[in-house]
Amino acid sequence: MAWIEKRSHGWVVRWRDADGVARISPPPAYGSKGDAAAAAREFEQRVPPVKRRRDRPGQTPIAPLTIAALAALWHAAQVDNDERMRRPGAQAYIDAARDLAIAAAKRWGEAAKPADVTLDGAAALRRKVPRTAAYLRAILRWARDHHGTALDPRVFTALRPPPSKRSTAGLLTERQVKAALARARRRSQLPIFSCLSTYGWRPITACRLTVGDVDLKRREITIDRKHDGTPHTHPLFPCHVAQLGALVKGRADDAPLFRPPRSKDGVDRWRVSKGGSAAMLAVWFRRNLLPVGVYNLKRFALSRMASGAWPWRAPLSIPDVRLYTGHKADAMVMRYLRTNTERARSLMADFPGGQ
Repeated sequence: MAWIEKRSHGWVVRWRDADGVARISPPPAYGSKGDAAAAAREFEQRVPPVKRRRDRPGQTPIAPLTIAALAALWHAAQVDNDERMRRPGAQAYIDAARDLAIAAAKRWGEAAKPADVTLDGAAALRRKVPRTAAYLRAILRWARDHHGTALDPRVFTALRPPPSKRSTAGLLTERQVKAALARARRRSQLPIFSCLSTYGWRPITACRLTVGDVDLKRREITIDRKHDGTPHTHPLFPCHVAQLGALVKGRADDAPLFRPPRSKDGVDRWRVSKGGSAAMLAVWFRRNLLPVGVYNLKRFALSRMASGAWPWRAPLSIPDVRLYTGHKADAMVMRYLRTNTERARSLMADFPGGQ
């Protein structure tokens, strides 16, 4: 067992080794009682009593790492993960996560450690900047799993982002989609709206498509598969062949397939952020077509696939749905269908049956 003592030059950590000899942490001394206590706890976690009795003398308490140091270690681990780095926008994502987590940690001090994160502070961070709270939570979870860093479970829970509005929103009705379809036609955005509401693409997928991804002769389109970015080809309905044919006519293969309404700065494509976000498209959709957001189109499309509603001939299985959305796993599709199931259950009253 380790304990702390006050000395003239600061606080030190004391413990006994496997031979029963009293030991003391080497200089410099800890500047405060709290730092010394944290170092003692860290020592206890790293050198369990049973193991310490068998060890040779010389074990030294290790001062807990700061959040900034842990964020840097997390960043290095992600960069070394080849599968993670193959995902589109991975570098920008982990850079932003590291920088935002370090900046957020400064509210608990320049050299803040995980033990310095308070319950109220974590809750306040989640309310103000939920995305940053999610980044910090991921880094602290990694530190707990890979470095044995102690973390108050209440703080860990407080950092969890609230459910997104899109994940709890009700399913779009056909009337809402038809009205938005009419607005999209008036704004010359019918092709992208129709494809998103039919095939269940991610908005970022539509933003990345180029003219060369459309094969009019084979009536196919090639999209990027989620996470690893590998190409995935699926057939198109005749109406979309006609719509996309008008967009690709006379244009270079590397030109963007879908273009936003002309703006003052001459933007020629739906811009994608460094972090891999289709924010420009999402904001425009929310302001002009669907106040509830563009991702609700994905949920609408997958719901119609699963039920076999027009234009599908029959209900599609989860693997069949993936033929069009490009998802790698069934679980990714189920995340969008689960809300529809919950909505259906909420509409059912208690029914005793047989009465």
